[in-house]
Amino acid sequence: NDPYGAYAGGTNSMPSRASLGAPLVVREQARDGNCLFRSFSDQLYGTPEHHALVRDRCSQYLASERDYFEQFVAEPFDEFLARIRREGEWGDDVEIEALSEIYDCRVEIYYAAYSQALMRTFHEACDAKWPNPIRLQYEGHAHYNSLAPQAGLVPMAKSGAGQHRQPGEIEDSAVQRSQWRRQAGQRREGAGDADREQTERRVVDESIRLS
Repeated sequence: NDPYGAYAGGTNSMPSRASLGAPLVVREQARDGNCLFRSFSDQLYGTPEHHALVRDRCSQYLASERDYFEQFVAEPFDEFLARIRREGEWGDDVEIEALSEIYDCRVEIYYAAYSQALMRTFHEACDAKWPNPIRLQYEGHAHYNSLAPQAGLVPMAKSGAGQHRQPGEIEDSAVQRSQWRRQAGQRREGAGDADREQTERRVVDESIRLS
């Protein structure tokens, strides 16, 4: 059974040859239930060892953005959050969408049964700050691997806008921005027009500071 229900965050496509040139290289991840978060850690930092950090910040972001993500989760949302915080619990579409928002990047999922077949894209129509997408391979049975060009993986934290970022910096900024927006939204509900305008200005200023 799919605990996430019908999630429509990704863009589906029929298996077809992707225009990537040379085949992508599979960077195998441990089959311990942490594979999705290991794969993201590998794409971000060049190593899967930060998977616990990625999982923790993902769960924090999901909690902060509950109003949006709750509609895509079939089980009670608090139970979902408690489960996904546990090491060894597998992640899927809901977590991928949350992570694509945290890192503000396109995430491409390739199907293992087809050579270079792009199966789904998350955060596709965004003004993403990263020049290259995160690329993952889906094997089925909730297992993901990291994918890299034959020339080698350039971790996101060592390229583009993320250059020289330490593990946790990008994630913490995204979670803080989300929490600030949530708190500001709650304040706006009972505020007058002048107060709402002032709050919106603070949200913009705080988002710029944390970016």
